[in-house]
Amino acid sequence: MPRYERLKCVACDGYVDLNRKQLVGVGLWKLFLSARSLKQVNSDDTGCTDCRMKYLNWLKKVGGDFDHYAEHSGSSVHNTGYIDKQMDTDVGIIEQRVEINAQTEIKSNTETIMIPIERCTKSHRECIVCGLRDGSLKVLSKDQRTLVFVKRGILVPAGSRCCSNHLYNQHLDFDSISQIRADQMERFICDANRLQEILNDFRLILVNQKSFDFDNPYSLNDQDYYNVTGLHRDQFDQVVKSIKSMHNSHNRSIRVAVAIFCAKMRLGVSNDVLATMFHMCDKRVISKIIHQTTNALIKDFAPAYIGFAHISRDSVLKSHQTELASALFTDDNQQVVVVMDGTYLFIQKSMYNELQRRTYSTHKHRHLIKPMIVTTTNGYILSVLGPFFGDYRNKDAKIIQHCLLNNEQDILKWLKDDDIIILDRGFRDVVPTMKMLGFQTVMPSFLNGRPQLTTEEANESRLVTANRWVIESINGKIKQWKFFNNIIQNSAIPYIEPRLHIICAFINAFASRATNNTHGGHEIAMQMRERLNRKNDLQQQLIQLNNKNNLVWKKYNGEMCIFPTMNEDDVRTYQIRMAKSYIQDHLTQSILNDDAMEFLVELCTTREDLVRVRFQSRHSNRKHHVATVQFHVMNEDPIRGYYCTCTSGAREVGCCVHVAAVLWHLGVQRGNIDQNVHPLSAIKLMEAVHDSTQYSRLHDESDDDDDDDVRYTINQDYIDNSDDLHNATENSDTDSDNF
Repeated sequence: MPRYERLKCVACDGYVDLNRKQLVGVGLWKLFLSARSLKQVNSDDTGCTDCRMKYLNWLKKVGGDFDHYAEHSGSSVHNTGYIDKQMDTDVGIIEQRVEINAQTEIKSNTETIMIPIERCTKSHRECIVCGLRDGSLKVLSKDQRTLVFVKRGILVPAGSRCCSNHLYNQHLDFDSISQIRADQMERFICDANRLQEILNDFRLILVNQKSFDFDNPYSLNDQDYYNVTGLHRDQFDQVVKSIKSMHNSHNRSIRVAVAIFCAKMRLGVSNDVLATMFHMCDKRVISKIIHQTTNALIKDFAPAYIGFAHISRDSVLKSHQTELASALFTDDNQQVVVVMDGTYLFIQKSMYNELQRRTYSTHKHRHLIKPMIVTTTNGYILSVLGPFFGDYRNKDAKIIQHCLLNNEQDILKWLKDDDIIILDRGFRDVVPTMKMLGFQTVMPSFLNGRPQLTTEEANESRLVTANRWVIESINGKIKQWKFFNNIIQNSAIPYIEPRLHIICAFINAFASRATNNTHGGHEIAMQMRERLNRKNDLQQQLIQLNNKNNLVWKKYNGEMCIFPTMNEDDVRTYQIRMAKSYIQDHLTQSILNDDAMEFLVELCTTREDLVRVRFQSRHSNRKHHVATVQFHVMNEDPIRGYYCTCTSGAREVGCCVHVAAVLWHLGVQRGNIDQNVHPLSAIKLMEAVHDSTQYSRLHDESDDDDDDDVRYTINQDYIDNSDDLHNATENSDTDSDNF
């Protein structure tokens, strides 16, 4: 057989195998071989594998200082792809990059351009992020330097370094990129070859960049994490680290799986939308990932933050029971006070008739299921029971009775005798069962057909509502996760219970408590106990004066009322938001100025220390609530008494929302009305909706006989009679001095 001449390396004269030859081409590889051999090297010469490895080691040490000598060898492009593959393997590049090859040929002797551009420090001895001089600084790769320029518009010179704590998985994190500052302006010299290389780098970044890349730590900031997942970045990392029973797969990592689950709960969007957001092939992959993540979180994360078994009674007494509840309801320091209430999760109308009947609520007139929430008095969730059906057989009292008698989640083992359970009025039927089991119950009083609670009953009810509101806060936090606030598809009903447990675990682990000052409130509790048995003297005075017809009231603008000056600490924050709504609803157009609004009050002509306001009920058009305040301008304690005709208006432990509205507007706001209404305020939104009850009279200006163009007419006599009836109704609704 004929013998072929063996190739030799142009630099070291070593023999080269035909299948492992390294063509010289054009660029740094050619320059390296020429410097090593101290002779001229041609593009079609061959290098050996040993020289190639030495070249790659030298390339890593110089750290990109010769990036502007880019390789553009035609022979390298046509070489079977071995060289490129060998470089990627030897340099140790882990991440997969999209291959983008230039389709145009650029001449090497092209003209250059100079661009003024900001750059950071060139020093190799200090960090470009924090400026620290340390021996453990890491050299930034070309991809990292390009990304900084894309994100910030700051040029990072080759060889720049940063501290290791600014790197996450060998990449600059988002916060570090934002902290890089430009050192000075520099004229960047660029030729056509360099420009082509820069454009290719930009294209690589854009092609590989995802909308929501949770594997890339610098792709999203902390606010982006919260907007998409409902968790801040450090909270999200904590959840990911807690998962031990799930591993990375070929189409998703653990971080991406947790992000998909949280986005599903937070945004409430469909699986098709999630597949688009996270670049998955279809919704079935998303559904599988959510199911896997749910099982992993239920196993690894939720048991540490939800359920009666995850926390002891001593921990609740020490950290989660407010001083206000302990001072108002307990007799010793071992009694636990818990709050129980249900929430509603709305579902679709089912094609299965029995499920349709069992989930229909006659109270809400919708199809729903009801989980039962058990919390402490500072808003920490102890457990979630259910969910249960929403029909008449599953009322709140029946649900709690079922849980107690069946010892759901060992609730009877956790609760002890004489523990206090705060309930709403809907649980009245289960009170005998709770007392039989040794528990004490407190709930608001009942009207029993009366128009108003007595002062004693209203005071006792205020003690309950001052502690029961925390569970309403928890229900609101659950509904912030849009999956539970939207109508849930019936196909998701089997997964509601574990998902609800996970979200409640998130709330316990990361959300703020409804009451932050757990150990404060003792002074407030003593004040409430002091006023518990106090009578409403103003109520008795008004009854006596009205019986003698000694009170005459006249309407005035609130700005004309001489009322004591108060501050926000005097009124406090309770009910202020609702009080502002009553104030806004009470504003009327001024008689003197059509562009001005006024707040009408009624002043007594025979008593200078009385003022009252007639508020429209927010529930009924026929009902009004009259709030009366007795004051003394020159006294250190100017508010002498208050009374309202609403259900709880006779109480002395605090005041109702109508009295709070009077105190806020006249005392704090001094009767001033803000004329600058926000475009999205409720009063502006009313103008965007049409009212079909308003119409104008039809005047027929044509001849009486010519009615060809009139299709419908309105009887004029009917309009006149309607106006008379409307005027008579207004006259019958005149203000009355009687309560």
